[in-house]
Amino acid sequence: MSGSSNEFAGHVDRQDMNEIRVLPYFAVFDERGRRKHIASGQVGALITMLVLKPGHRVTHEEVARLLWPGQEVGATRIRVLCNLIRQKLPNLLVSPNPPLAVELDVERVDRAKVDYLRFRDYWSQAMQASDESRVGLLKLALDEWPEGLPPGGPELPYSDKVERQRLDDEHRVVLTSYARALRDVGNGEGFSVQLQRGLRRWPDDEILLGLESGGGREGIRENGPHGTATGQDLLRDSASGRRRLQQLPLGGRDIVGRTDEVAELDRLLSPSEGSSSGIVVVVGMPGIGKTELVRCWARRKGHAFTETVLYADLNGFGPGEPADTTEVLARMLKDVEVDPIPETLEGMITAFRSATADQGRLVVLDNARDANHARPLLPGRGSLAVITSRDRLDGLRYRDGANTIALAPLDVTAGVELLGTDLDAGVLRDFRPHLAEITKLVGGLPLALMIVAARLSKHAKDAIREILALLREQQTRLDALDHTDPTLNLRVALSYSTERLSPRANRVFRVLALSPAPTTSRGALTYMMGFAPLAELNELVEAHLLDDPEHHRYKFHDLVRDYALELSGSDPAEERDGHVERFLEFLLHNAWACDRILVPDRRLPIDTPASCEVVAPASQAEAMSRLDAEELSITAAIRYAAGHGFDRYAWLLTMVMVTYWWRRRLFSHAGEMLRQFALPALERAGSRSDLAMAHRMVAGTYWNLDKRAQALTYQVAAVGLSRESGDRRGEAYGQTGLANLHLAVNRADAAEESYLAALDLFRDLEDQLGEADVLNGLAEVNHDLKRYTEALAYGTRAAELFEREGDVNDYASAQVMLGRIHLALGQNGHAVAHLDVAIARYREIERPDRENRALFYLVDCLLADRRTTEARAALRRAGDLCRELEDEEGEAEVARRLAGIT
Repeated sequence: MSGSSNEFAGHVDRQDMNEIRVLPYFAVFDERGRRKHIASGQVGALITMLVLKPGHRVTHEEVARLLWPGQEVGATRIRVLCNLIRQKLPNLLVSPNPPLAVELDVERVDRAKVDYLRFRDYWSQAMQASDESRVGLLKLALDEWPEGLPPGGPELPYSDKVERQRLDDEHRVVLTSYARALRDVGNGEGFSVQLQRGLRRWPDDEILLGLESGGGREGIRENGPHGTATGQDLLRDSASGRRRLQQLPLGGRDIVGRTDEVAELDRLLSPSEGSSSGIVVVVGMPGIGKTELVRCWARRKGHAFTETVLYADLNGFGPGEPADTTEVLARMLKDVEVDPIPETLEGMITAFRSATADQGRLVVLDNARDANHARPLLPGRGSLAVITSRDRLDGLRYRDGANTIALAPLDVTAGVELLGTDLDAGVLRDFRPHLAEITKLVGGLPLALMIVAARLSKHAKDAIREILALLREQQTRLDALDHTDPTLNLRVALSYSTERLSPRANRVFRVLALSPAPTTSRGALTYMMGFAPLAELNELVEAHLLDDPEHHRYKFHDLVRDYALELSGSDPAEERDGHVERFLEFLLHNAWACDRILVPDRRLPIDTPASCEVVAPASQAEAMSRLDAEELSITAAIRYAAGHGFDRYAWLLTMVMVTYWWRRRLFSHAGEMLRQFALPALERAGSRSDLAMAHRMVAGTYWNLDKRAQALTYQVAAVGLSRESGDRRGEAYGQTGLANLHLAVNRADAAEESYLAALDLFRDLEDQLGEADVLNGLAEVNHDLKRYTEALAYGTRAAELFEREGDVNDYASAQVMLGRIHLALGQNGHAVAHLDVAIARYREIERPDRENRALFYLVDCLLADRRTTEARAALRRAGDLCRELEDEEGEAEVARRLAGIT
């Protein structure tokens, strides 16, 4: 199965989707209501995690920690588990491709067939409904959640207390809202039943206790699933007698999609929280919604602070100069009635901290330029501060003990909800799929969504198609996000950050955007720039114009990349093309270094330039690991190269990746890349011998997909192209491939003929690896024809050559062949010895699929030698590998053979 993101974008028939439940236990039911058997508990655990997780995205690290505790787990194992989910539940689209994460494509799932998603949808609808409708919708939501049981049951794979608490809070808030809704419509009996139900589950909950005692309004505002969900905000009146200042700006919309962040603000900035420093910085990229989150939270929580909520917009990023700290501090001193105001800045800082110490005040500092811009305005201990900035404000974190909350883009569900707040119900109903697409196209950026909503506020039905057309094209995407109001213009918002960059960081910003990869390594960027831009990268990351999701790898938000590409458009075209070519060159040489470790005898027209730093992997395992890290980038680079005239890189990058894709069993993806990009590029810009090699690769891919007829067609064409071009080495490889195909369909005589033709060619060329490959094939032909003496001679010579050339993978394959020959000769001890060597080599290079195959041969040998205890141990190891590979047929075979050993 392919690992490309396009693999997950196929048509989904929602009518055929299975019913999935995670409340309270994971279960799958078919269209007739019959429970389906899912053999792998890890399938259920991962689906439960994805369904319940906000954003429906889980990092590889979290998956590994919770499903394979204490084990070293690579991306391949997680990808195999995702592939198994797609096999078992083809309508549930699970992608392992986002960098270091697994993601559920919830917009392509029928939400009506997943109980937790129904729960959240009913809850969201209830918050916008009239009283009578609200009662019914909240009841439907609660019906999804059996009384007294936590989500996911005892098998929920979350050891995270915060995550469990969030889910418990959701349940409690909906039940509390339902009880209140029943009371409001005069249903006293229903109100009492739900109140007691809640108190049985949460006996110490202050809101429920307040309802029981007859309290009217408990000081909370009910919100839907994307707003505040804790419901614990008891508000206190000031007892000081002094005037209260509430300086937050009027207005502002409710927040959407920030449940976790609001809960974290509540925890860190609770007036009674003793463990917190009392300082929180909310950071993130331009337009991510920092100001809206903090203002909305502070408006709701303002009554919890006994004296004052002080507010200042520091204008760190905006039109004009940043606010002068001294002037802001003087105004705040006056507001808290300090008189006289000290004359020096140091004296003002001391006076402000003294005046606010132990006063329970809240200071909101919006849009700080950097840590030094905000530090003088921090209150004394006993009061609290929340600060927003595009800068990371690391100085406040490490010097002042501030806690940091970093905002990420909204998921699709929250994005649609945000768009829907300004649209009438009819537009929302008719265009919901388009709203989901818009959210994806703008990467869930709240400012971009608000701009779209503003453009749709009038004539939505006519404007939505125009906006979609602009957003779908990279060159016009930012045009869709223009607005005459500068506060609703994405280009303007981004310019406030880029204008403050150093000249070198600005240059790196524009050049990095030229990389077509989803993430770009520091090494690749260094080669593009001609110098190591370490300080510049740090500057961009600290400004939240760039993300570093992995060590020494960097990623743009799509809209920030679009803006950077716009800026780079003013650079000369030949200069831009030069940067792109250097990026492709870097990828090619580093991938080629890995491929040469995997396939030492492969020959390609690639010469490494002296200035490109390439470090060869020390082992096949390291080579595969490096390609794991670069696979998505290389796939994106191939697509870009094919579409922009870089044909040499389109076919060479594909060729150096084929063995990697085969070993990761990504055969469909390999076939797509070869047919769609490598072959057309070679037709335009390659030699006939290189085209023949690509045909051989396509044939090998089809062979691995068990499509023998297509494989034979391409292999015959490859032989013809090699002969036509006079490429004897290519013809030898073509004949070897033909022989392998004949052998696979039990045509041993035809296979022998092709092998012998290839053997003559390889010997003439003095190509010992090619000769060894053919000799191993002839060993198998003679084994199948029961000519065991000849088979042993061929196999022994093949193993010697493979060992001499250092080809570990094929050396192990020759050892398996020798084991099979000795078994046929009744020489069981010799057979076991050869197979033990093969298994050790396969384990060394991390080839679990081939190790498993060798283990089954080993069991045959051990049983023939009556070594049943060792045979059982080998079968148990094979069973472990089958589970790792999610090979249910193999597991069944292991169970059958274990039962047959007496």
